[in-house]
Order: sequence, then structure tokens, then C-alpha cells
Amino acid sequence: MNLSEERNFGILIFISFIGCFLLGIAGGFVASVLNSLFAATIVWQLANMFYVVGCAMFSLKAASENRNISASGFILLSIGMTTFFSLQTTLTVDTESAYVSGGLILIPGLWLTAFYNKFPKWLRVMSVLASLPRIIMIINFYRHIPLERNGVLDGSGYIFPALTAVIWGWYAFNEQRIGRNKL
Repeated sequence: MNLSEERNFGILIFISFIGCFLLGIAGGFVASVLNSLFAATIVWQLANMFYVVGCAMFSLKAASENRNISASGFILLSIGMTTFFSLQTTLTVDTESAYVSGGLILIPGLWLTAFYNKFPKWLRVMSVLASLPRIIMIINFYRHIPLERNGVLDGSGYIFPALTAVIWGWYAFNEQRIGRNKL
């Protein structure tokens, strides 16, 4: 990485995850205030895009530090969130299994990020716990309990990983900021 990229890498990771979280919340407000799932979906797609970008960048950061297990977790999170990104406008009964498959990829992704030993233990545990709504959704799907799109469980499946990602981003930014002050 050249010096200008290196200076901005941590802040770009943090901005990506903040963007994901804020746009995710904004999508909920758009859905409520405008009563437009279409408008909310556009906002949520942007949120997913920021999550994918943040995870892709964090995977490069972890790999450059020879933390390959956690790097693969961030890659899986990018892949899983891309599934949600592509299905967000077409979620029907016919596509529910593909939607649930995105969750199947997120779960090991979140678990593998917990191997990133630069995070404090509480954040590593939080990474694993953030997978619980998706686990419940998958169990419900295979028990033939209908998927409630944009319901509490689905929303929690986005909010908890997004909040966790904001904290990951803070650690990436803070590490870079502290490292820059040492120069």
C-alpha cells in the first residue's frame, strides 16, 4: 500500500461501517415515515454496500497482518451481505431460501472474525453473538416458520452485525491514529 492509502485505510474502514449502520437505521425511518418499502430498500442497499466495502477492506488489513483466519471471516461477511444486497428488491416466497443462505454465510464469517486477536475479548464475543438472529432465522426457516421480512428478527440480523462492525471500524481507525501519532 502506498503511504497516502495507508494513512486513510483505518478511517475508510470506520467510515464504511458507520455508513452501513446509519443508512440501516435511516432505511427503517424511511420505511416508517414514508411507508415506502421501495424507498427503504434503496437506502438499505446502500447500507449493505458500505458493509461489503468495510469488510473487504478489513479482510485486506487482517491478511496484511498475517491474520488469515479473521481475514477469511471478513471475506465471508462480504459474500453473505452481497447475497442480501442482490435479493433485497426481489424477496418473495420463492427467494426466501437464497435469503436464508446469505445468513448461512454470515454465521461462520462472524465467528471467524472473532479470531482477530487485536480486538478485546468482549468484542470477539460480540462478533459471535451478532450471529444469533441469523441462526434463529435459519432454524425457523427449516422448521417452516415464515420469514418476516423487515421484522424484529430480520432487523436484528442487520443491526447487531452492523453495530459490531462500527466497533471493529473504531478499532481499525484508532490503531491507525495511534500509529500515526508515534511517527
